[in-house]
This record gives sequence, C-alpha cells and structure tokens, in this order.
Amino acid sequence: MAWGFKRIPLILIAVINILIVIKYGTRFIGAYSYMAAGIITVFYILLAGIGVPVLNKLNKYKSGLIIITIFSGMVLCVAVDAIVKPESVLVDRWSAIVNWDVKFLHGEYPYAARTHLGGVVSGLPGLFFITMPFYFAGDVGYFQATTVLLFALCCFLLFKKEKALMAFLLFFLSVGFLWEVYVRSDIGGNSVLVALYLVLIEQMRKNSTGKKMFFAGIIMGILMTTRTVFVIPFVIYLIRWIDFRKKGPVALFLISSVIVFCSFLLPFVAGHFDTFLSNNPFIEQTDKMPVGISILFIGIAIVCGFFTKTIDRALLTSGYLLFTLIGIAFVIKIIKMNFYEAFWANHFDISYFMIALPFLVLSVFNTDYCDFKDFKSRG
Repeated sequence: MAWGFKRIPLILIAVINILIVIKYGTRFIGAYSYMAAGIITVFYILLAGIGVPVLNKLNKYKSGLIIITIFSGMVLCVAVDAIVKPESVLVDRWSAIVNWDVKFLHGEYPYAARTHLGGVVSGLPGLFFITMPFYFAGDVGYFQATTVLLFALCCFLLFKKEKALMAFLLFFLSVGFLWEVYVRSDIGGNSVLVALYLVLIEQMRKNSTGKKMFFAGIIMGILMTTRTVFVIPFVIYLIRWIDFRKKGPVALFLISSVIVFCSFLLPFVAGHFDTFLSNNPFIEQTDKMPVGISILFIGIAIVCGFFTKTIDRALLTSGYLLFTLIGIAFVIKIIKMNFYEAFWANHFDISYFMIALPFLVLSVFNTDYCDFKDFKSRG
C-alpha cells in the first residue's frame, strides 16, 4: 500500500518547530540554535522527499512496540517533571494554572492571580477546570503525559497502525511539544483535546441519538470555555456534522452546549461583576487578536465548513486557519512594535503556534479513515 504526505502541513509543522527552536534554543545553546534550526529544516526536507518509501515498510511493526513507544513517551514526560523544577524556567504557563487554582479554591477572584513572573492569567475557566486534577495530583505538568496518551488515541482512531505510529512520533518528537513538556505548557494539550473531540464525534455522526448529542454538547461547551480560538475548528466541523433534520437531538446538543458554556462563565461575572469588567480573560485574548479579524476568521470557517466533506478535510482546514490566524496576530505585533520586541522581547508568544500543530500533524498523511469496528479488529 503506497501512501504519501500532504506537503503543506509538513512545511507548516517545520516552520513552527524552527521558530520555537530559534526563539527558545538561544536560552540554552546560544547561536547554535540557528544550526539546530538548519538541521530541523534538512530533516523535514528529507522526510518530505525520501520518507514515503521508508515509511511504507512500517507495516511490520506490531502492537506491542507501539504500546511501548507510547508508554515510553508518557514516562519521559513524568521524568522531565520530576527533574526540572518549574520555578527554574522562564515560562509561566504552569504558574498561571497553579495560581488561578489557588485563588479559586480559596474563594477569591482567580483572574486577579499573577504568575511567578508577574504575568496576567488569560485562559478561560474551562482550561483551569480541565487541568485542576493534575494540580491535585501534585504537578500540572502531568497534563502533558496525558496529552501523549490522548494524541495516540486520536492517531489510532484515524489511521491504520503504521500511519498512526508515524503521526504519533511526528507530534511527540517535535521540538514544539518537547518544549511544552519541559516548561509544563498547556497549549498543545488543549488543542489535542479539541482534535480528539472532533474525531470521537465523527464516530457517532451516522447514529446521533438524543442522548449522544446531549453529552456531545456538554463536552463541547466545556472545551469552548478553554480558548476562544477553538470556535474555528468547531464551526468548520459542525457545519457538516449537524443534521438539522433531526431537530430534537440538534436542540439538545445546542442547548446543552450553551448551558455548560454559560455555567462556566457566569459565576465569575455574577460573583465579581465590577472586577470582571476591568479584569477578565476576554480582554487579554482580544489584546492578542483584534475582534474584527477574529470575526472575519469565524466567517471564513463557516464558509469552509460547507466544503469540508470528511473529517480529515475538517482537521486540515482547521490547521490552516489556526496557523494563519496566529501568524496574522504575530505580524500585527511586529507592525505595532518591531520584530525584536515581538519575537525576542516576548511581546508575542511563539508557543501559540502550538494550537495548530496537532491538527497539522493529523493532516500530514493521506487519511485512511477507520471506524471503531476497524479499531477493535486491529487489536
């Protein structure tokens, strides 16, 4: 069976990793980070050029080796958490989660929290509730180990075994994800949750009962309260997925989504109304991306939704739009300041490109889609 790459997603994955290794590599290896970026470039060129015949031989791999690979990835994440002290890294995503949780659990307004570097907290409440179990477990970095498992599940629901292994490795071994493991970032993991949700509800598309739609709506409502940018993949996919002829199930889906979304946000508005008006996550997120451009991209997502007939097209289009939206935000910051301030002086967080990475990785290979029956039969 011959199969190949979609080149454009692979190029964008390379761009994300090159930007991250140049930006953050200078903290550890100085100017050698440019050499590392060159090596990464050569790697992706080789992968695009000669990877196909090599990867076509991967069907000899057995399930045992795949399980060992995934388990080793999870162990590596936990080991990094044990070795690297969070206070030692100059990235504060982990402390944004921890300090938000502390204030929330003490009945205080959580968005008054500041990170260990003095930064503001900009994530929506759902992100903190999803990661709170890891806070109680003793280290929010454990979220990355879970991300490894969830992305592996995503791969094996989408691809045959040999493709799934390569998609998993392409994500797990990317510089961007390894950096997130090191600094205990949540961006890539948050995006993996959204991608996995789309893959899972694809399984129930032809049998969307009221009960299933109700629970699917609840989960989407939660995920919508993590980052506003995820409205893009949801819109792209759901335009095709929702069968408006089934009015009852559709109503349950939409109503449960709205109720959950509001339930996660209203307590912070009602309980701290005056404070919320001047200090809330929407202010921080609109500062990163003008509202007009965000609305434009939602409109583009709606149009694209009518032309995405398959799950792999929905993932591919989501990856493109997310990457482009973040790229525009980066360019806007460069125009407002200059490249040095935007890139080197941390006025724009290059790690935001990780939002697009899981969608792009899942789009690299020509999808040989499988349903749950195929998944079970593969063992």
